[in-house]
Amino acid sequence: MSDKIPWLVLHTHSSEHQSALSKLYNLSYAPTESERAAAIATLGAKFRAVLTFCVLGLTAQEIAAMPAFERICRMGAGYERVDLDAARARGIAEVFV
Repeated sequence: MSDKIPWLVLHTHSSEHQSALSKLYNLSYAPTESERAAAIATLGAKFRAVLTFCVLGLTAQEIAAMPAFERICRMGAGYERVDLDAARARGIAEVFV
């Protein structure tokens, strides 16, 4: 079992970036809507963080499906399409990168 933090990555990254992130985190790479839905449905219980992009966001239903989830890392300006009320109700931190 890995001691790396399980991350769900919701947008495209180069293979170099994926490799660099994989050294630090246990990544589940899901850049398409179908991969995203499947990852949350099958592995949602383990994810502690999500890396998303401005136009992709994160819904209240997705947040609810990830009981260990504690951090939204968001690339881009603003939090549009991230359900901040659902995140804050769970005490989930939002981070810009």
